[in-house]
Amino acid sequence: MQIVNAWVEKIGLDSLNYGTHTMRSTKATLIYKRTKNLRAIHLVLGHTKLDSTVR
Repeated sequence: MQIVNAWVEKIGLDSLNYGTHTMRSTKATLIYKRTKNLRAIHLVLGHTKLDSTVR
């Protein structure tokens, strides 16, 4: 987490608005927009239930 905060601050952004969870969610959203493959997102995020991925 400290590494991410340092990178975010280094490029001039507020580290309170960006973190590992934000990056994880953003990556999943970008993959879904490109592929429309919910199962792929389910696997990437490591969720046990597809319902968790849908949320």
